[in-house]
Amino acid sequence: CPEKAITIGGMQNTSYVYKWEPSDFLNKTNVYNPECFAERDKAYELLVRDEKTNCTRQYRTQVMVYNEPIKPVVTELNDTTLTSSQGGDSFVWYKNEVLVSNSNNKKLVTKESGRYQVRVFHKNGCSKISEQFEFKFIDGIIDVLKQKGFEFYPNPVKDYLMVKTNKNWTLVLRDMNGRIVKDLSYTGNFKWELSALNKGLYLLTIELDKEVYQVKINK
Repeated sequence: CPEKAITIGGMQNTSYVYKWEPSDFLNKTNVYNPECFAERDKAYELLVRDEKTNCTRQYRTQVMVYNEPIKPVVTELNDTTLTSSQGGDSFVWYKNEVLVSNSNNKKLVTKESGRYQVRVFHKNGCSKISEQFEFKFIDGIIDVLKQKGFEFYPNPVKDYLMVKTNKNWTLVLRDMNGRIVKDLSYTGNFKWELSALNKGLYLLTIELDKEVYQVKINK
């Protein structure tokens, strides 16, 4: 696989002298089992000489390099499910760089906030890991907001979103393309009218105590 070394060669005999050609991508050319870091398919020849008899024998081997897998991207399907952008023969998920047990599917259902990655394996043994994806579990965010003295309900919302707090706050409502459809700044309790909005999924950004939180709400 790309970016991986493979050991080539055979059994060692202390009375033999080894010489590999060409030297491209080999860490050593005078050992029986050099490591090969080939970036493309490559043929190698090994000349073995017996120091006792001076007899020689030549061998040939072919190193095959599989195509590099496409780097997967982690995306969020809903409030509890993450998925890999790339298919594969097997998958492994990580949370905060720690292996998630029994995570051998393209999708991962989780109720824990954290930094998630997925490694996708192909049947040829090659793999590629994604960048970290910051996932925030919506119930966890709501609990944090409650601890800070801020609540909103209901979700799904029909005509009004009720805000219950005694603090200064700003709400920004965006559609799933990131366009702002409604925003408001206020202090204390408020009844926010959303009856004119089309049905669908929206992103609600909450600015409170100079910190920003984002949750999804259904209309």
